[in-house]
Amino acid sequence: MGVDEKVVGFIGNLETRTDYQLLEGVINKLKDYFFIFIGPRGTDEYKTIDLFNKPNVYYLGSKKIDDLPAYLKKIDVAIIPFKCNVLTKSIYPLKINEYLAAGKPVVATRFSEDIQTFSEVISFGNDSDEFADSIKKEYESDSEAKVQTRIKVAENNTWAARVEQFWEILKSFKGRNHEHVG
Repeated sequence: MGVDEKVVGFIGNLETRTDYQLLEGVINKLKDYFFIFIGPRGTDEYKTIDLFNKPNVYYLGSKKIDDLPAYLKKIDVAIIPFKCNVLTKSIYPLKINEYLAAGKPVVATRFSEDIQTFSEVISFGNDSDEFADSIKKEYESDSEAKVQTRIKVAENNTWAARVEQFWEILKSFKGRNHEHVG
């Protein structure tokens, strides 16, 4: 891969949640993009499409957590290619915050309600055509302003920010209970 190559990446466990059929279609449509996969393989399902024997695909295996930011820096568009099913519909993917905190464009399937709450800063694709088009759109339209917006969204989704939101909700309930006790 050269310096000017377009790199699409996934960091995480490749297992039963991964939509390998979708990936195959996207990889075949975007032959001028390189796809890198970082993380363990939790299933042999990827063999059904011969995922790692495609000329524009690189499987880098598991990496130390401290090394992941350096890999993420090289990714132009991050993906979350999960199947849309009963298993995935209740998932909150923590990787969305990691990708956004790095300012990366993200393309995902609409696998859960939680992922759809990020619709202002990420793109979606539920079939290979839509997913590939979203990758191209995100790559071509990326800007410093979008990077900063993504980082800001991630800052609002830290554990500290969520705890603060939780306490605000509790305070509002506490105030209402006192009003009714009276």
